[in-house]
Amino acid sequence: MNNPDNNNLRIIDTNTGRTIGEYIWKKSAKEGLKTLLWSPDERVCLRLAPAEAPNQPNYVEIYRNNNFGEFPTRIYARFPRKGKNKKEAPTYVNSKFDGFELCPLNPAVSPDESPEYLFAW
Repeated sequence: MNNPDNNNLRIIDTNTGRTIGEYIWKKSAKEGLKTLLWSPDERVCLRLAPAEAPNQPNYVEIYRNNNFGEFPTRIYARFPRKGKNKKEAPTYVNSKFDGFELCPLNPAVSPDESPEYLFAW
């Protein structure tokens, strides 16, 4: 927290002690754990990332199979706002995700064949 411009949120492989992911987290350390979420089988890791600039949306990053070295899939908090009439195209508004959760997988279906659903609010 003394220098939030450094990577102060780290993911460490407990089998090897190796750091496999590093991120900047500018809020209190107590909130750092709320920004990461693993699926029960640990195949998917979600990270609630801060906005990259003022007045920009924040986003959720999706990492698969603990591969933190590849660029993740990102879902930005941008939402459509309808135009005043039907002919007007919607505009997109930058917003903010406050939290996220994974929908439980269907226990009757193999995890490899079951879809994954992300809820973000």
